[in-house]
Amino acid sequence: MLNIQKYLDMLAETNYTYFKVGDNWTYHSYEFISIDDVNDPGQILVPQFLIPYQNRLGKNECGITRTKRGDLIIYDKRGLLASYRKGSWKIYKATSLKNTLIKICKNNHWMGTNLYPILFDLSYRRHGALIIIDQKDNYKEFINNEQSLLNNSKGTPLHQALSRRLGQIDLKSKDAVSKPLLLELASIDGAIVFNKKGKLVAFGAMIKSHSNSNSEQGARSSAALSAFHYGALPFKVSSDGEIVCLLDSTLHQNAQELLKVNYY
Repeated sequence: MLNIQKYLDMLAETNYTYFKVGDNWTYHSYEFISIDDVNDPGQILVPQFLIPYQNRLGKNECGITRTKRGDLIIYDKRGLLASYRKGSWKIYKATSLKNTLIKICKNNHWMGTNLYPILFDLSYRRHGALIIIDQKDNYKEFINNEQSLLNNSKGTPLHQALSRRLGQIDLKSKDAVSKPLLLELASIDGAIVFNKKGKLVAFGAMIKSHSNSNSEQGARSSAALSAFHYGALPFKVSSDGEIVCLLDSTLHQNAQELLKVNYY
């Protein structure tokens, strides 16, 4: 049998190209997605880069995407269904994952809904990122480099130039939350920080080390734990794709315990 895998890999390599197949993997067509085909889906429960493909799905259809890292992602019109990552399968119930994030965000529907695709997109990029939501609005006390702050006279020329546009980003908004911009900002070394109202207040932020975070290994892990001890809600995406949320376990049972919620 002719080995056609190398051809398939190349044909599906470019953005917005795909194969349509039927039952028993019967080939139907080789297609592409034009800009006109991509609509704003509103609440989305897939990573941002899958939206064009999800747009093309009909009832009782699903999409299967293989990333450049070799991950397999299965999804339908409702959201993520399953993935093969790091040598094992993960089964998802998209609405349950979204609702968990909403609860973690103190039952703020839009903040949890907007975070969902951002976190999973960063996870599949495998770059690593740290998103911090400051629930007490004391971010100026735990950010080491004040030049990372928006609307700050000491900010870098880049921060000052972008502050007007980036200051409009609101995680609690039901309208477009500028997810592509957030994905690029989150890839910059340091953290992106939101205040308790959901407004972006800093990017490329270095977090002051907290005395209770000394046991944590790795700069991003230590920064996430420090932010937690300063009263913030951190979401850490590791370079291997793991998503970890640190939240106050006083919301649950043991007041002395740090609860880690893991997503993959």
